[in-house]
Formats: sequence, C-alpha cells, structure tokens
Amino acid sequence: MAPIGGGQAGFGSGGSFTGPAEALEIIGDHCYAFSGPIDTPGADTQVTLLDFTSGNYYAVVQIQFGLRHDTTDNISYLVTLNGNEVCGYTITGGVGDSQQSNALNLIIAPYTEVLTAGVNNSSGGARPIWSAIVGRIYRDSV
Repeated sequence: MAPIGGGQAGFGSGGSFTGPAEALEIIGDHCYAFSGPIDTPGADTQVTLLDFTSGNYYAVVQIQFGLRHDTTDNISYLVTLNGNEVCGYTITGGVGDSQQSNALNLIIAPYTEVLTAGVNNSSGGARPIWSAIVGRIYRDSV
C-alpha cells in the first residue's frame, strides 16, 4: 500500500494494483481505492468499506457502490468526511444491475478523513458489498 500524502515518487512509480485495500492509492496525478467485496455482518449493522485520510492535495473523485447481482436486499451506503455524512445511496429490492449508474461526484479537501460504509437494511444474512473511488489529485505548484 502506498503511503498517503507523500513518500512516493511523483511519476507513477509503485503503481501496480495489488488488490483491495481501505486506503487511497496514488499514481502520478490520479488516485483510486477499491474495497473489494466485504460481507455485511447482518441487518442494520454498518460495515466499513474504505477508510483513509487524504494527504497534501485535494482530489476530484467519483465514488461508486455495489452489491452482487443476485442480492434482493435493501442496501444503504454513505460517505463521511471528517465524521460528517455528506452523501449516500440506496439500492433497493434486487436492483443490483442498476449499480453502474450510481457514481457520486465529490471533492476531497487536503488532510480529510474519508469513510465509505454500507448497511444491509433488510436481512440478517451476510451480503457482499463494495465501494470504489477513482479520480485525480491536484497539488499546489508553489
């Protein structure tokens, strides 16, 4: 996992995808994070998907959520910045195929704690859900 906010060469070194992680990865002027599938622990219990603090840059990103297509549960997702809920999304009643249209646009300020999470609102069974972030970072050139 690449360090956040520095310590990495600025020309995209160390940029191979090594698998899901809670952190934001940086390659040159781009960033990404992918939680991988994480099982919801049961009805009305929140599970953390991504959890990181941004570095000495701001980021313009799209955040997307998903679940397996055969899931018929109601899943709610949320994004918090520094502990404040700023946006969310709900997939209801087995419309997993609609998840491609749920990208949320967001600007992340420098040194901001970012958390994405999900809650299964309708079942006690574990359901695999995920979160992904893709975007671009901007640093002061001064």
